[in-house]
Amino acid sequence: MRYLLMYRLLRLLPVLVPILMGGCQQTMYTARTLPRKYVATPGPRPGAIDLTQLSGPSARSDVIVPGDLVNVTIATGMEKDKPKTSPLRVSDEGFINLPVIGTVRVHGLTFTQAEQMVRGESVRRGKYVSATVVISLEARQSNVVTVMGAVNKPGRYDIPSVGSDVLSAIVAAEGLHEDAGTEVEIWHPHSSNVAQTEAGSGDSNVRMTSYGDSSSPNASTGEGSFKQESGVVHRIDLTAPPPDVDYHVQDGTVVKVLPREQQTIQVIGLVNKPNAYELAPGKELRLLDALALAGGRRLQMADKVRIIRRVPDSDQLLTIGASVRAAKQNSRDNLRLAAGDVLSVEETPVTFTIETLRSFIRFGFSSTIPGV
Repeated sequence: MRYLLMYRLLRLLPVLVPILMGGCQQTMYTARTLPRKYVATPGPRPGAIDLTQLSGPSARSDVIVPGDLVNVTIATGMEKDKPKTSPLRVSDEGFINLPVIGTVRVHGLTFTQAEQMVRGESVRRGKYVSATVVISLEARQSNVVTVMGAVNKPGRYDIPSVGSDVLSAIVAAEGLHEDAGTEVEIWHPHSSNVAQTEAGSGDSNVRMTSYGDSSSPNASTGEGSFKQESGVVHRIDLTAPPPDVDYHVQDGTVVKVLPREQQTIQVIGLVNKPNAYELAPGKELRLLDALALAGGRRLQMADKVRIIRRVPDSDQLLTIGASVRAAKQNSRDNLRLAAGDVLSVEETPVTFTIETLRSFIRFGFSSTIPGV
């Protein structure tokens, strides 16, 4: 058997030597000739995502809005006892219904302006000649918002309607989890103001889906399942420029932070531990780093490396040739890897010959040593 293997090897050498000397002519990129659009770049670091873009337009906290509960005290000087304070809820149209005076619109007014408005209306309507009006805030109207997905504390939260936006919802859930990705889904129940926002948004970085009666998020489960309701979903990429949409949330809104997809590279060929290895978010992984993860090369003379990379947003593949020796000598040749790359330490005629000789030697010794 040993003689047969040696004979075949000797017959192969005359064919291998010319190939080794001449090389194989292939067209491929190298680390230095790779077009800029194909160069890998590290993704955003965890915690480096700018969440401020999820805040809605700033709203004043000293104005009255629908749903607020306010305390109204009217003193005329004619009372025998202490003036009575009435807790009043601001209607959806922005009115409060006052005893004796009737309805007065206070939406958008500061508390001082609302006091002046009520006092003026009481005189204009002939209810009081002169009155002292004091209006104070008892409680803000709040929206119940469900936050789920890759946040530190998923759950339902009461968020004041003033400043009720996606950022406030995520802050209430104690921020993004370390496994959070860069996309957020926002589900709104159907309403006239939301529908207007959807129709007015033309930003390509916001994908909107209008759900019918069978595919809206089930906020009660917290698992991203669906129930029989209708609504509209935004999917927003946090790495894109802030899209021109309204980030206010309403009662019943569901905010879901999508988890980060695990990104890997494959290392195959003449390495000791061929496998898939995770590409840590925000950190770069270069050719020599990948070889170290794979336990190094089986043969130190295995210098030729081939990297297969998928063109972004395409099914096209490109090939990048590299050299371990060049990567050690110059950082420019130590190629930065991208998620999905397949790195192969290639077999050449020389490495094939050495591997065959090694197999022959191992076989030869094992055949003469009992039990090996």
